[in-house]
Amino acid sequence: VLSGPDGAPPPPVPIAVIGKVDLTQGTTLGKVLSELQERDSVLPDEEAQLKIPLVLFSGFLPLQVSGLIKAIVGSGIRGGMPGMEVPPMCAIAVPKAMDKTLLQLCEEIEGDHLANAPGPQQP
Repeated sequence: VLSGPDGAPPPPVPIAVIGKVDLTQGTTLGKVLSELQERDSVLPDEEAQLKIPLVLFSGFLPLQVSGLIKAIVGSGIRGGMPGMEVPPMCAIAVPKAMDKTLLQLCEEIEGDHLANAPGPQQP
Protein backbone atom coordinates (compact mmCIF):
# COMPACT_ATOMS: atom_id res chain seq x y z
CA VAL A 1 0.00 0.00 0.00
CA LEU A 2 1.38 3.36 -1.01
CA SER A 3 1.28 6.30 1.33
CA GLY A 4 2.51 9.87 1.33
CA PRO A 5 5.07 11.29 3.78
CA ASP A 6 2.31 11.99 6.30
CA GLY A 7 0.94 8.44 6.03
CA ALA A 8 -2.08 9.56 3.99
CA PRO A 9 -2.79 7.90 0.65
CA PRO A 10 -1.13 9.68 -2.27
CA PRO A 11 -3.31 11.63 -4.69
CA PRO A 12 -4.50 9.77 -7.80
CA VAL A 13 -2.09 9.82 -10.73
CA PRO A 14 -3.64 11.23 -13.92
CA ILE A 15 -3.17 9.18 -17.09
CA ALA A 16 -3.28 10.72 -20.59
CA VAL A 17 -3.88 8.22 -23.38
CA ILE A 18 -2.40 9.35 -26.68
CA GLY A 19 -4.59 9.07 -29.75
CA LYS A 20 -3.90 8.93 -33.47
CA VAL A 21 -4.93 12.59 -33.79
CA ASP A 22 -2.17 13.55 -31.31
CA LEU A 23 0.42 12.01 -33.62
CA THR A 24 -1.00 13.39 -36.87
CA GLN A 25 -1.82 16.95 -35.78
CA GLY A 26 1.53 17.89 -34.25
CA THR A 27 0.48 17.82 -30.60
CA THR A 28 3.45 18.61 -28.35
CA LEU A 29 4.35 16.92 -25.09
CA GLY A 30 3.95 20.25 -23.31
CA LYS A 31 0.38 20.56 -24.60
CA VAL A 32 -0.53 17.09 -23.36
CA LEU A 33 0.94 17.76 -19.93
CA SER A 34 -0.83 21.14 -19.70
CA GLU A 35 -4.13 19.35 -20.43
CA LEU A 36 -3.46 16.41 -18.12
CA GLN A 37 -6.45 16.97 -15.81
CA GLU A 38 -8.87 17.27 -18.76
CA ARG A 39 -7.37 14.25 -20.51
CA ASP A 40 -7.17 12.04 -17.42
CA SER A 41 -8.31 8.51 -18.33
CA VAL A 42 -10.15 9.73 -21.47
CA LEU A 43 -9.82 7.24 -24.29
CA PRO A 44 -9.28 8.76 -27.74
CA ASP A 45 -11.62 8.01 -30.65
CA GLU A 46 -8.73 6.29 -32.46
CA GLU A 47 -5.73 4.87 -30.67
CA ALA A 48 -2.19 5.79 -31.61
CA GLN A 49 -0.52 2.89 -33.41
CA LEU A 50 3.04 2.57 -32.10
CA LYS A 51 5.28 -0.38 -32.94
CA ILE A 52 6.39 -0.43 -29.32
CA PRO A 53 4.03 0.89 -26.62
CA LEU A 54 5.32 3.80 -24.56
CA VAL A 55 4.80 4.69 -20.91
CA LEU A 56 6.02 8.23 -20.30
CA PHE A 57 6.37 9.47 -16.71
CA SER A 58 6.21 13.06 -15.50
CA GLY A 59 6.28 14.51 -12.00
CA PHE A 60 7.78 11.53 -10.18
CA LEU A 61 10.97 11.28 -8.13
CA PRO A 62 13.70 9.00 -9.55
CA LEU A 63 13.08 6.35 -6.88
CA GLN A 64 9.37 6.37 -7.69
CA VAL A 65 10.08 5.98 -11.42
CA SER A 66 12.39 3.06 -10.70
CA GLY A 67 9.64 1.33 -8.72
CA LEU A 68 7.05 2.04 -11.39
CA ILE A 69 9.24 0.62 -14.15
CA LYS A 70 9.93 -2.52 -12.09
CA ALA A 71 6.19 -2.94 -11.55
CA ILE A 72 5.40 -2.47 -15.26
CA VAL A 73 8.11 -4.92 -16.35
CA GLY A 74 7.08 -7.38 -13.63
CA SER A 75 3.43 -7.24 -14.67
CA GLY A 76 4.24 -8.81 -18.04
CA ILE A 77 2.12 -6.21 -19.84
CA ARG A 78 2.57 -6.15 -23.60
CA GLY A 79 1.20 -4.09 -26.45
CA GLY A 80 1.99 -2.57 -29.82
CA MET A 81 0.93 -3.67 -33.26
CA PRO A 82 -1.57 -6.55 -33.36
CA GLY A 83 0.22 -9.89 -33.55
CA MET A 84 3.57 -8.27 -32.69
CA GLU A 85 2.99 -7.39 -29.02
CA VAL A 86 6.10 -6.45 -27.02
CA PRO A 87 6.82 -5.04 -23.55
CA PRO A 88 6.49 -1.25 -23.38
CA MET A 89 9.28 1.29 -23.49
CA CYS A 90 9.49 3.53 -20.42
CA ALA A 91 10.80 7.11 -20.43
CA ILE A 92 10.73 10.25 -18.32
CA ALA A 93 9.45 13.58 -19.66
CA VAL A 94 12.25 16.15 -19.57
CA PRO A 95 12.07 19.95 -20.04
CA LYS A 96 13.85 19.95 -23.42
CA ALA A 97 11.16 17.61 -24.83
CA MET A 98 8.19 19.89 -24.07
CA ASP A 99 8.18 21.56 -27.51
CA LYS A 100 8.65 18.31 -29.45
CA THR A 101 5.68 16.77 -31.21
CA LEU A 102 4.52 13.44 -29.83
CA LEU A 103 5.35 11.79 -33.16
CA GLN A 104 8.94 13.09 -33.05
CA LEU A 105 9.27 12.14 -29.38
CA CYS A 106 7.92 8.61 -29.94
CA GLU A 107 10.27 8.09 -32.91
CA GLU A 108 13.29 9.31 -30.90
CA ILE A 109 12.46 7.17 -27.86
CA GLU A 110 11.84 4.12 -30.06
CA GLY A 111 15.14 4.67 -31.88
CA ASP A 112 17.03 4.94 -28.58
CA HIS A 113 15.20 1.90 -27.22
CA LEU A 114 16.09 -0.26 -30.23
CA ALA A 115 19.68 1.00 -30.33
CA ASN A 116 20.17 0.06 -26.68
CA ALA A 117 18.28 -3.24 -26.73
CA PRO A 118 20.36 -6.36 -26.15
CA GLY A 119 20.70 -8.43 -29.32
CA PRO A 120 18.59 -8.12 -32.45
CA GLN A 121 15.09 -6.89 -31.66
CA GLN A 122 12.31 -6.11 -34.06
CA PRO A 123 8.90 -4.97 -32.85
